[in-house]
Amino acid sequence: MNRESGFAVVPWHRGAHWWALAWRWMFAPGRRGPWLLYGAIGLVLILVADELPHSELIGSTVVMFFFVGASAIAAQKSGSGTRPSRTDLTEGLRPRLAPLLVGTVIVAAASGLGNWLLLDSGILGSLGSAAGAVGTGADPFELAASFGVGTLLLVLAGLVWLLMIWLAAWLAPLLIVLGGSDAMAALQRSLAAAWRNGKALTVYATLFTVFVMLAEVLSDLGWLVLAPLTALASYAAYEDLFGAGAPASDPRSSARASTGAR
Repeated sequence: MNRESGFAVVPWHRGAHWWALAWRWMFAPGRRGPWLLYGAIGLVLILVADELPHSELIGSTVVMFFFVGASAIAAQKSGSGTRPSRTDLTEGLRPRLAPLLVGTVIVAAASGLGNWLLLDSGILGSLGSAAGAVGTGADPFELAASFGVGTLLLVLAGLVWLLMIWLAAWLAPLLIVLGGSDAMAALQRSLAAAWRNGKALTVYATLFTVFVMLAEVLSDLGWLVLAPLTALASYAAYEDLFGAGAPASDPRSSARASTGAR
């Protein structure tokens, strides 16, 4: 644990270990049922989010932010060998619901800004037309120059902005619910931890991307497993990176949380 930053810096292979732990916790005897129920709730939220405008940029990030936070108590129980219950989504979450909602709104607003930079400004549409022109034999360098430096910088700014949102949103829900942080502090701490653990996070994100592709092949039904699996993998990462630096808000759970990722 880095005492100055308040989080650990771990080797790259921990990114795969977090998913392995999540699978073990989810399918341990007696825990599959509750987590599949949570998965059904997550699936409904994702399907609703898919109906929102520009859901490809906003919906999934916002939904998973709230879902990971709402599942935090259950994930903590699973990590410590305790069977989660249905009431963990209500009674366990209630004390931290307000800051979790504040964080969700912040992430939604920030994602909306990224959405404007890349979609509503018409930039990506223009770039798409350019890509089509390249396919007809046009010089890609001449097409890039025709957009101007300002346009290309705006595209780059939008992509970097969305990446920063994803990094900040990664562990912030768990820092809010289990660590007792306010929304802004949690987002800042998640961003700092993600930045310093870029190698492990790259492995984690690569596997997540593969799992998302598999879930889409199953016409979104794969989210029945992937949504709770993501919540558990996020908790495994939270325990690995923050551990003693982010004590659980429920004193009765503190002792269990310290052994969650072992």
